[in-house]
Amino acid sequence: MTIGEIIQRVESTLVSGLPAELRGSYISHRWIYSVLKSMRSRILIQKRNKRQKISSWNMQTICLPLDIVSEDVCGCMSGNLCLIKGTERIPDILVALSDYMITSVTSNGNKIDIIDKNAAKYNTYSRYTNSKPVAFIHDGRIFVKNAEYIDYVEVTAVFDDPAEAGRYVCGADEDCCADIRDSQFPIDNDLADTCIMMTIQEISMAFLKQNNNGREESDEKED
Repeated sequence: MTIGEIIQRVESTLVSGLPAELRGSYISHRWIYSVLKSMRSRILIQKRNKRQKISSWNMQTICLPLDIVSEDVCGCMSGNLCLIKGTERIPDILVALSDYMITSVTSNGNKIDIIDKNAAKYNTYSRYTNSKPVAFIHDGRIFVKNAEYIDYVEVTAVFDDPAEAGRYVCGADEDCCADIRDSQFPIDNDLADTCIMMTIQEISMAFLKQNNNGREESDEKED
């Protein structure tokens, strides 16, 4: 289901459920999407906190180029340039149970283990793992250690903003002006209806409150 399709479902239900005098009112797609995104994140975090499985339908895989960085940039060790490479700032990944909702980091089909950033410095001194690429997240970026022959990574995760993550989906058009409504809205079919219902409830309450406040202000001016 695309972002445009799910927005349309919310919009049509919203309009039909409003009082007759408000049905011609404009409800922006930007507002609908913002609430949809928030409701999706809330549902998936709650699901993960209950230790329930998050299916691949809720995930996106993005491609990120790597550039060599100094060790002090990633905050793990001091020293000169080393075999650490990092991405630009990545789209926000949801966090639940004190951990990122990230499934895998790969490059050229090879899996890269994800470790805690504080463990990265100790990885250097292991005789068994010091040449094996490992990835960790720090300051909103992904770093890969021992990445001499790695120029990009593919990251599969549950991202907070599907539209933003969609700009980095592997093979995606790099047109910065592309319509976000054409991007996929990654959510299980059995969770989509719940997300739509929660979005409708949230917007309806806010919209009616907004209009009631407007009427009260108008009445006060008339008095």
